[in-house]
Amino acid sequence: MSLVVHYLTCGFHRLGQLVGSLCLICSATLAQATVVEDVSYKWYSVFHKPGMSLSQALNQSTPIRGEGRKYRGHTQWNIKWHFDWEVDSEGRCHISESTTDLTAVITIPGLVSSDEKAKAKFSRYIANLKTHEMGHVEIARKAAMDIDKGILSLPAMNTCEELNSAANRLGQARLQMARDEGDQYDVKTQHGRTQGVFIK
Repeated sequence: MSLVVHYLTCGFHRLGQLVGSLCLICSATLAQATVVEDVSYKWYSVFHKPGMSLSQALNQSTPIRGEGRKYRGHTQWNIKWHFDWEVDSEGRCHISESTTDLTAVITIPGLVSSDEKAKAKFSRYIANLKTHEMGHVEIARKAAMDIDKGILSLPAMNTCEELNSAANRLGQARLQMARDEGDQYDVKTQHGRTQGVFIK
């Protein structure tokens, strides 16, 4: 079973330098809209001893806690948007550039065991757990792309303060939608159980 914990933050500043490693850059339909994505894994060790079930080993080793329960994997993701504006000849303010950053860290277990059968069984379990966690990343990815395109598509407004507020309202609303989608995904999949995330 898997708990997915989302830490969602948003930010606004005038467009600055963006840095990152192993990032996937997805360009939206307009040249000045960009989503920068960085997804990584973090592992914790599961020590399996003779006579111990893999489920017992996982429950003893997992550092993940939530809602008074132990879980074996989670995805933490963060979305931030950045945009710049220009004032046209009529004095109206419009978005000129938009960049949205998505970072995600997937925490999953790694087995330490000399039992080859246990290793093979665990490998199948991890493949299913990764599938479940990547479902959460996909929810975040779609939200980031929607935010980026939505901000760039905002109409010109009388003041840049109005435009700033409208862009951040749009981003916050889409983040709330993503939170709800993540909760629904966990309910539908029983935290990954219907995707094979269970082991004895």
